[in-house]
Amino acid sequence: MSDTTARPSANRHRLATPRLLRGRAVGIVGLGLIGGSLLRALSRHRPAVVMHGYDCRPTLSVAMRRYGSWCQGLDDIVDRCDVVVLAVPANEITRLLPVIAARAVRRSGPRRLLVCDTGTVKTSVVGAAARWRAVFDFVGLHPLAGGERGGWEASDAGIFRGRPFVVCPAASRPDALARELIRLVGGVPLSMDPRTHDRIVADTIGVPHVLAFAAAGLLPSAGGPTSLRGGSWQSLTRVVSSDPAMVAGFLHANAKNQVRALTRIRKALAQAERTLRCPSQRQTQNLLTKWQTRAEAPRRRG
Repeated sequence: MSDTTARPSANRHRLATPRLLRGRAVGIVGLGLIGGSLLRALSRHRPAVVMHGYDCRPTLSVAMRRYGSWCQGLDDIVDRCDVVVLAVPANEITRLLPVIAARAVRRSGPRRLLVCDTGTVKTSVVGAAARWRAVFDFVGLHPLAGGERGGWEASDAGIFRGRPFVVCPAASRPDALARELIRLVGGVPLSMDPRTHDRIVADTIGVPHVLAFAAAGLLPSAGGPTSLRGGSWQSLTRVVSSDPAMVAGFLHANAKNQVRALTRIRKALAQAERTLRCPSQRQTQNLLTKWQTRAEAPRRRG
C-alpha cells in the first residue's frame, strides 16, 4: 500500500513541522503494520528527518528504499540513528534492549540515543528499559491505531492521523522528541502511567481479542451458514484474523491484568446465564440495561 492510498481526510490534515527532530536520524526496527506505517509517515518529512529501517525479512529492503535507507542489522541502526523505534512483538522488545545498550556505549557524537517501543504492554518494557538509563533514554509508546491485517503490505502512512498515542517515559526521562515524532505522523500524545495503561489495555484490547477467538473457534454455530452471520457477528470476530503469535505475546506480557479482566468477564457471563434460566425476560432486560447505563456514563460525563 502506498502513501497515496491513505484515506482522503488524512490528505487534508496539516502535518506538523520538524523542529527537535530536524537533522536527526530515526530508525525503525520491524517493518510490519505499525513500523511500516511509521516509516511511510515520517518519510514525508525528509530530508529534514533522516529515515532508516531494518527488518528480519531482507526481502523488504527493496520496498522500503523509497522511504529511507536500509540498515544491515540492529548494531547498524544504533550506530546511524539518534532515535530508534522498536516496532516488534512484545516478547522481543525486552530481549533487544540489552543488545542496544551494548552497542550504544560505543556511539560517538554529542547526541544521546533515544529508544522507543510501540508495544501493547508497557509496565514490563518501561521497567526493563530503566536498567539502561545510563546508556540511553527510553520512552514507551502505544499507538491506538492499525487493524487485524498485519505486515508491510498493510502499512499505511495515514493510520495514525488523529489517533491517541500513549506516552510512558522510563524513569521520568524527557519525552519531547517522542512527542514531536507522534505529532509528525499525525498522532495525539497521551501521557499515562505504565501500570494504569496495562490495566486498561487488558480490558479494552485483551478481552476483545480473547472473546473474538473464542466466539469464532469454539461456538458450534461458528460453522453454520454464513448468511446467518450478521453485522454483530462480524464486529465481534473482526480481529480473529490477527496473528495468533502476536496476540498471545501481548496477552502473556500482561498476564496478571489479563487474568483479572477475564475473571470479571466470566462472572458477568455467568450472571447473564443465571437470568436466562428465569421464566421471565425481566431480569435479563434489567441486567442489560444496567450494563448499558454503565457504558453510557462516560459519554454523558464527557
